[in-house]
Amino acid sequence: LGFQGTELLERFDPDWHHVFPQAYLREAGLPEERWHSFANIAVIAPSTNIRFGKKAPTAYLEKYAIDDTLLREQLVPADRSVLTVERYDEFLQLRAKALAEAANQWFTCLTK
Repeated sequence: LGFQGTELLERFDPDWHHVFPQAYLREAGLPEERWHSFANIAVIAPSTNIRFGKKAPTAYLEKYAIDDTLLREQLVPADRSVLTVERYDEFLQLRAKALAEAANQWFTCLTK
């Protein structure tokens, strides 16, 4: 999210972004140990990460007109109804499954 193009930019320094921002989850009352799930992390540009702040995922996706193509690139479910704090556990399960499947495909390609 926040980086588009066919080549990496010189000095591109990606950030580890919480899809559900830490401050958002804190305000929602979720314990800290649940914030840092690998399934809640995406790699984005630092300037983008700062702009997202502590907003709900649905709020920053709408505000910055992030489309489903960019979500799919990050293996974030395109079904935005799971991007609510009430469905956080379901989001984590869906994204973890997508990340595992993508990793398995990549490792399979390495062995061919």
